[in-house]
Amino acid sequence: MERSPKKLDALLLGFTAYMADRKPKPLSRQTRYGYRLRVMNAIETARRADKSVIAGDVQTLRFVLGKMSPHPTTQTGYIAALQCFYDFLISQGLRRDNPAKTIGRPPTLKHLPRPLELQACEKYEVAAIELGLPFETIAVLGLYQGWRRSEIRRAQWSWFFPADGRVWCDVTGKGSRIGRVPIHSRTQELLRRLRRAHNDPVHLLPSPLRQGEPVGGTWMSTAHHKICAAAGLSIDLRLHQLRHSYATYMRNVAGADAALVQKGMRHSDPKSTQIYMEVFDEQLADVQERLHYSGGIEERS
Repeated sequence: MERSPKKLDALLLGFTAYMADRKPKPLSRQTRYGYRLRVMNAIETARRADKSVIAGDVQTLRFVLGKMSPHPTTQTGYIAALQCFYDFLISQGLRRDNPAKTIGRPPTLKHLPRPLELQACEKYEVAAIELGLPFETIAVLGLYQGWRRSEIRRAQWSWFFPADGRVWCDVTGKGSRIGRVPIHSRTQELLRRLRRAHNDPVHLLPSPLRQGEPVGGTWMSTAHHKICAAAGLSIDLRLHQLRHSYATYMRNVAGADAALVQKGMRHSDPKSTQIYMEVFDEQLADVQERLHYSGGIEERS
């Protein structure tokens, strides 16, 4: 069936309908979208190795999962999607068992930053620019300001103001806390173009359907997935990873100054910032090369 595009498309269409009508609780539109993409990716990964996800066993699944990112979040997402897919196949009489349920869940890793590689950040920004201003807004506020998804979605013009020769912003973040941060010149340039592009007096990203409201969470997720697809990045890349990237590369630019990173991230607890202060192997190697015992110690420039 994997080798017949028409049959596979019909099967995935039925899978989507199954998720929407699932009892006792249908899956949300966002979850259905993610599950379908993961199943399609798993099927294609197995097909390239002359294997079949639809007819395969647990060994096939372990092979497929081994080709994906080893991060627990990614692995858990694929296992959940495949469990649902096999339940659908069972309901259609195409299988009798669910091999995905025999695979244990990976351990959950907490408080680990997942920044994008620098090249991936560049690809994401370029793809967003090509897609248009609303997409570019997501990329810029995520990569250059480190804002959360909800903060980008709800951003208002009244948050921004000039002071002391700079542009600042009072961001309403988690717990309705307001944090004052400077605005990057790249963001300022975007804001000028965004202001000219639409006349909404309140929101940077006004909803195209509901007057006086910002775009919804589903729109944000769909826009993010479009950027990832256009950039050739993994569908499992989360929008929040733009914030992780901001913190990680701010840490490098700031010379491991935790106070600067904490201020930029608007963390109330320094422990939240500390996870970004890990010393990387290549940084240790660079510093170690400056260690000499003849002629004195080379000072850090």
